[in-house]
Amino acid sequence: MLNFDAVKAWPFEELQEGYTRQDAARFARACGVGLPGPLHDREARYGADSAGFHVLPMYAIMLGLGDMWTKAPGTGIDWTKTVHAEEAIRMHGALPEAATVRARRSVDAVYDKGPGRGALMYESNRLFTADGAPIATVSVGTFLLGDGGFGPGDPGAPPAPRAAPQGRAPDRSIELATARDPDPLYLLGPEFVAAVGVPVPDGEAMLRGVCSFGMAGRAAMGLVCDSDPARFRGLGVRYAGPIMTGETIRLDLWIEEEGCASFVMRVVERDVIVLKNGFIEYS
Repeated sequence: MLNFDAVKAWPFEELQEGYTRQDAARFARACGVGLPGPLHDREARYGADSAGFHVLPMYAIMLGLGDMWTKAPGTGIDWTKTVHAEEAIRMHGALPEAATVRARRSVDAVYDKGPGRGALMYESNRLFTADGAPIATVSVGTFLLGDGGFGPGDPGAPPAPRAAPQGRAPDRSIELATARDPDPLYLLGPEFVAAVGVPVPDGEAMLRGVCSFGMAGRAAMGLVCDSDPARFRGLGVRYAGPIMTGETIRLDLWIEEEGCASFVMRVVERDVIVLKNGFIEYS
Protein backbone atom coordinates (compact mmCIF):
# COMPACT_ATOMS: atom_id res chain seq x y z
CA MET A 1 0.00 0.00 0.00
CA LEU A 2 1.19 3.54 -0.78
CA ASN A 3 3.16 4.99 2.13
CA PHE A 4 1.82 8.55 2.20
CA ASP A 5 4.29 9.97 4.73
CA ALA A 6 7.28 8.46 2.92
CA VAL A 7 6.10 9.66 -0.50
CA LYS A 8 5.43 13.23 0.64
CA ALA A 9 8.88 13.44 2.27
CA TRP A 10 10.77 11.49 -0.39
CA PRO A 11 14.48 12.44 -0.17
CA PHE A 12 15.18 13.57 -3.73
CA GLU A 13 18.75 14.54 -4.44
CA GLU A 14 19.43 17.68 -6.41
CA LEU A 15 20.40 16.69 -9.94
CA GLN A 16 22.68 18.44 -12.38
CA GLU A 17 22.30 17.91 -16.10
CA GLY A 18 24.11 19.43 -19.04
CA TYR A 19 22.77 19.87 -22.54
CA THR A 20 24.05 21.32 -25.80
CA ARG A 21 22.27 23.24 -28.53
CA GLN A 22 22.33 19.99 -30.53
CA ASP A 23 20.37 18.27 -27.74
CA ALA A 24 17.79 21.06 -27.68
CA ALA A 25 17.53 21.01 -31.47
CA ARG A 26 16.92 17.23 -31.42
CA PHE A 27 13.89 17.83 -29.21
CA ALA A 28 12.65 20.59 -31.50
CA ARG A 29 12.95 18.34 -34.57
CA ALA A 30 11.09 15.54 -32.78
CA CYS A 31 8.30 18.05 -32.15
CA GLY A 32 8.08 18.86 -35.88
CA VAL A 33 10.27 21.96 -36.10
CA GLY A 34 11.72 22.27 -39.61
CA LEU A 35 8.86 20.55 -41.41
CA PRO A 36 6.92 22.46 -44.09
CA GLY A 37 3.93 24.28 -42.66
CA PRO A 38 2.61 27.58 -41.31
CA LEU A 39 5.36 27.99 -38.68
CA HIS A 40 8.35 26.95 -40.78
CA ASP A 41 9.89 30.38 -41.36
CA ARG A 42 9.25 31.64 -37.82
CA GLU A 43 10.90 28.63 -36.18
CA ALA A 44 14.31 28.77 -37.86
CA ARG A 45 15.65 30.05 -34.52
CA TYR A 46 15.27 26.52 -33.03
CA GLY A 47 17.63 24.88 -35.50
CA ALA A 48 21.10 24.03 -34.20
CA ASP A 49 22.80 25.97 -37.01
CA SER A 50 20.77 29.14 -36.48
CA ALA A 51 22.82 32.29 -35.88
CA GLY A 52 20.14 33.47 -33.42
CA PHE A 53 19.58 30.08 -31.76
CA HIS A 54 16.89 29.71 -29.09
CA VAL A 55 15.85 26.68 -27.07
CA LEU A 56 12.21 25.68 -27.51
CA PRO A 57 10.76 26.44 -24.02
CA MET A 58 8.99 23.08 -23.81
CA TYR A 59 12.41 21.40 -23.69
CA ALA A 60 12.28 22.12 -19.95
CA ILE A 61 10.23 18.95 -19.42
CA MET A 62 13.19 16.84 -20.60
CA LEU A 63 15.63 18.17 -18.00
CA GLY A 64 16.43 16.77 -14.56
CA LEU A 65 14.14 13.75 -14.87
CA GLY A 66 16.31 11.35 -12.88
CA ASP A 67 15.37 7.73 -12.23
CA MET A 68 11.84 6.35 -11.91
CA TRP A 69 11.75 6.82 -8.14
CA THR A 70 8.26 5.32 -7.80
CA LYS A 71 9.85 1.88 -8.30
CA ALA A 72 11.55 2.17 -4.88
CA PRO A 73 9.99 -0.32 -2.42
CA GLY A 74 9.73 2.32 0.29
CA THR A 75 7.05 4.23 -1.61
CA GLY A 76 4.55 1.38 -1.58
CA ILE A 77 3.44 2.54 -5.06
CA ASP A 78 2.41 -0.05 -7.64
CA TRP A 79 4.53 1.56 -10.38
CA THR A 80 3.19 -0.87 -13.02
CA LYS A 81 -0.18 0.91 -12.76
CA THR A 82 0.98 4.52 -13.01
CA VAL A 83 -0.22 6.75 -15.85
CA HIS A 84 1.32 10.09 -16.81
CA ALA A 85 -1.81 12.24 -16.85
CA GLU A 86 -1.00 15.97 -16.71
CA GLU A 87 1.97 18.23 -17.39
CA ALA A 88 2.61 21.95 -17.10
CA ILE A 89 5.55 24.33 -17.22
CA ARG A 90 5.93 27.88 -16.03
CA MET A 91 8.94 29.85 -17.16
CA HIS A 92 10.86 32.13 -14.80
CA GLY A 93 13.61 32.87 -17.31
CA ALA A 94 14.88 31.58 -20.64
CA LEU A 95 16.63 28.27 -21.20
CA PRO A 96 20.24 29.07 -22.19
CA GLU A 97 21.32 27.76 -25.59
CA ALA A 98 23.65 25.31 -23.80
CA ALA A 99 24.03 24.91 -20.08
CA THR A 100 24.23 22.77 -16.98
CA VAL A 101 20.98 23.06 -15.04
CA ARG A 102 20.19 22.11 -11.46
CA ALA A 103 16.91 20.30 -10.74
CA ARG A 104 15.11 20.08 -7.39
CA ARG A 105 12.17 17.71 -7.27
CA SER A 106 9.35 17.41 -4.72
CA VAL A 107 5.99 15.73 -4.18
CA ASP A 108 3.40 18.45 -3.69
CA ALA A 109 0.21 16.46 -3.05
CA VAL A 110 -1.26 12.95 -3.14
CA TYR A 111 -5.05 12.66 -3.26
CA ASP A 112 -6.71 9.36 -2.32
CA LYS A 113 -9.74 8.67 -4.52
CA GLY A 114 -10.72 5.62 -2.47
CA PRO A 115 -10.40 1.81 -2.64
CA GLY A 116 -10.51 0.59 -6.21
CA ARG A 117 -10.44 4.16 -7.58
CA GLY A 118 -6.73 4.91 -7.39
CA ALA A 119 -4.94 8.10 -6.38
CA LEU A 120 -3.62 11.26 -8.02
CA MET A 121 -0.12 12.54 -7.29
CA TYR A 122 1.33 15.95 -8.18
CA GLU A 123 5.09 16.57 -8.37
CA SER A 124 7.21 19.62 -9.15
CA ASN A 125 10.64 19.81 -10.74
CA ARG A 126 12.25 23.23 -10.28
CA LEU A 127 15.04 24.08 -12.70
CA PHE A 128 17.85 26.55 -11.99
CA THR A 129 20.98 27.73 -13.73
CA ALA A 130 24.31 26.59 -12.32
CA ASP A 131 24.51 29.81 -10.27
CA GLY A 132 20.99 29.39 -8.84
CA ALA A 133 18.84 31.63 -11.06
CA PRO A 134 15.37 30.10 -11.53
CA ILE A 135 14.52 28.95 -15.07
CA ALA A 136 11.30 26.97 -14.95
CA THR A 137 8.96 24.89 -12.81
CA VAL A 138 7.66 21.66 -14.32
CA SER A 139 4.51 20.19 -12.72
CA VAL A 140 3.45 16.59 -13.35
CA GLY A 141 0.20 14.86 -12.43
CA THR A 142 0.22 11.04 -12.28
CA PHE A 143 -2.69 8.65 -11.88
CA LEU A 144 -1.75 5.87 -9.43
CA LEU A 145 -4.35 3.37 -10.57
CA GLY A 146 -3.35 0.65 -8.13
CA ASP A 147 -3.02 2.76 -4.98
CA GLY A 148 -6.44 4.00 -3.88
CA GLY A 149 -7.54 3.45 -0.29
CA PHE A 150 -4.29 4.31 1.50
CA GLY A 151 -6.07 7.31 3.15
CA PRO A 152 -6.37 9.97 4.24
CA GLY A 153 -3.96 11.66 1.83
CA ASP A 154 -3.90 15.40 1.30
CA PRO A 155 -7.13 17.22 2.22
CA GLY A 156 -9.47 18.75 -0.31
CA ALA A 157 -9.77 17.90 -3.98
CA PRO A 158 -7.28 17.98 -6.85
CA PRO A 159 -7.16 21.24 -8.81
CA ALA A 160 -9.94 21.52 -11.37
CA PRO A 161 -8.81 21.14 -14.99
CA ARG A 162 -8.88 24.15 -17.32
CA ALA A 163 -11.76 23.28 -19.63
CA ALA A 164 -12.15 24.91 -23.05
CA PRO A 165 -15.22 27.17 -23.47
CA GLN A 166 -18.34 25.34 -24.54
CA GLY A 167 -20.84 26.49 -27.13
CA ARG A 168 -18.61 28.68 -29.27
CA ALA A 169 -16.22 28.08 -32.11
CA PRO A 170 -12.48 28.39 -31.44
CA ASP A 171 -10.97 31.82 -31.96
CA ARG A 172 -7.92 30.43 -33.79
CA SER A 173 -6.81 27.08 -35.18
CA ILE A 174 -3.69 25.62 -36.73
CA GLU A 175 -2.61 22.31 -38.28
CA LEU A 176 0.92 20.92 -38.06
CA ALA A 177 2.59 17.75 -39.34
CA THR A 178 4.29 15.36 -36.94
CA ALA A 179 7.84 14.20 -37.54
CA ARG A 180 8.09 11.28 -39.95
CA ASP A 181 11.41 9.85 -38.84
CA PRO A 182 12.39 11.36 -35.48
CA ASP A 183 15.32 10.48 -33.27
CA PRO A 184 14.68 7.09 -31.56
CA LEU A 185 15.00 8.89 -28.20
CA TYR A 186 11.55 10.35 -28.84
CA LEU A 187 9.78 7.15 -29.87
CA LEU A 188 7.78 5.11 -27.37
CA GLY A 189 9.23 1.67 -26.66
CA PRO A 190 7.30 -1.46 -27.72
CA GLU A 191 6.28 -2.39 -24.16
CA PHE A 192 4.74 1.04 -23.60
CA VAL A 193 3.05 1.03 -27.01
CA ALA A 194 1.39 -2.26 -26.07
CA ALA A 195 0.18 -0.76 -22.79
CA VAL A 196 -1.38 2.23 -24.57
CA GLY A 197 -3.51 -0.15 -26.63
CA VAL A 198 -3.86 2.06 -29.73
CA PRO A 199 -2.90 0.37 -33.03
CA VAL A 200 0.06 1.88 -34.87
CA PRO A 201 -0.19 2.04 -38.68
CA ASP A 202 2.30 -0.04 -40.65
CA GLY A 203 5.54 1.82 -41.21
CA GLU A 204 4.84 4.38 -38.47
CA ALA A 205 5.71 4.67 -34.77
CA MET A 206 4.21 6.16 -31.62
CA LEU A 207 5.77 9.38 -30.35
CA ARG A 208 6.49 9.97 -26.68
CA GLY A 209 4.16 12.25 -24.74
CA VAL A 210 6.88 14.90 -24.58
CA CYS A 211 6.42 15.34 -28.34
CA SER A 212 2.68 15.91 -27.90
CA PHE A 213 3.53 18.54 -25.28
CA GLY A 214 6.13 20.16 -27.51
CA MET A 215 3.82 20.24 -30.53
CA ALA A 216 1.03 21.79 -28.46
CA GLY A 217 3.45 24.47 -27.29
CA ARG A 218 4.62 25.19 -30.83
CA ALA A 219 1.05 25.42 -32.12
CA ALA A 220 -0.23 27.61 -29.29
CA MET A 221 2.82 29.89 -29.41
CA GLY A 222 2.30 30.27 -33.12
CA LEU A 223 -1.30 31.39 -32.57
CA VAL A 224 -0.79 33.88 -29.72
CA CYS A 225 2.95 34.69 -29.47
CA ASP A 226 4.02 34.84 -33.11
CA SER A 227 6.30 31.94 -32.10
CA ASP A 228 8.40 34.30 -29.95
CA PRO A 229 9.78 32.36 -26.94
CA ALA A 230 10.34 35.62 -25.05
CA ARG A 231 6.55 36.05 -24.84
CA PHE A 232 5.90 32.52 -23.58
CA ARG A 233 5.03 32.21 -19.87
CA GLY A 234 3.47 28.79 -19.33
CA LEU A 235 1.69 25.79 -20.81
CA GLY A 236 -0.36 22.95 -19.36
CA VAL A 237 -2.17 19.90 -20.76
CA ARG A 238 -3.97 16.72 -19.80
CA TYR A 239 -2.94 13.74 -21.93
CA ALA A 240 -5.84 11.99 -23.66
CA GLY A 241 -4.20 9.81 -26.33
CA PRO A 242 -1.04 9.22 -28.38
CA ILE A 243 0.14 10.71 -31.66
CA MET A 244 2.00 8.83 -34.37
CA THR A 245 4.71 9.72 -36.82
CA GLY A 246 3.26 10.92 -40.11
CA GLU A 247 0.03 12.26 -38.58
CA THR A 248 -1.37 15.80 -38.59
CA ILE A 249 -2.40 17.55 -35.39
CA ARG A 250 -4.96 20.35 -35.19
CA LEU A 251 -4.97 22.73 -32.23
CA ASP A 252 -8.15 24.75 -31.58
CA LEU A 253 -7.65 27.72 -29.27
CA TRP A 254 -9.98 30.03 -27.33
CA ILE A 255 -8.69 33.36 -26.00
CA GLU A 256 -10.17 33.78 -22.52
CA GLU A 257 -8.53 36.95 -21.24
CA GLU A 258 -5.45 39.02 -21.88
CA GLY A 259 -2.43 36.72 -21.72
CA CYS A 260 -4.36 33.46 -21.30
CA ALA A 261 -5.98 31.04 -23.74
CA SER A 262 -7.26 27.47 -23.57
CA PHE A 263 -7.03 24.76 -26.21
CA VAL A 264 -7.61 21.17 -27.25
CA MET A 265 -5.46 19.21 -29.69
CA ARG A 266 -6.64 16.39 -31.93
CA VAL A 267 -5.24 14.12 -34.62
CA VAL A 268 -6.86 15.04 -37.93
CA GLU A 269 -6.62 11.65 -39.61
CA ARG A 270 -8.21 9.74 -36.72
CA ASP A 271 -10.40 12.64 -35.52
CA VAL A 272 -9.56 11.95 -31.87
CA ILE A 273 -8.57 14.35 -29.10
CA VAL A 274 -5.04 13.66 -27.84
CA LEU A 275 -4.63 16.63 -25.47
CA LYS A 276 -7.40 18.33 -23.50
CA ASN A 277 -7.73 20.95 -20.77
CA GLY A 278 -4.83 22.77 -22.37
CA PHE A 279 -3.83 26.34 -21.55
CA ILE A 280 -1.12 28.78 -22.56
CA GLU A 281 -0.07 31.91 -20.67
CA TYR A 282 1.80 34.61 -22.57
CA SER A 283 2.66 38.29 -22.69
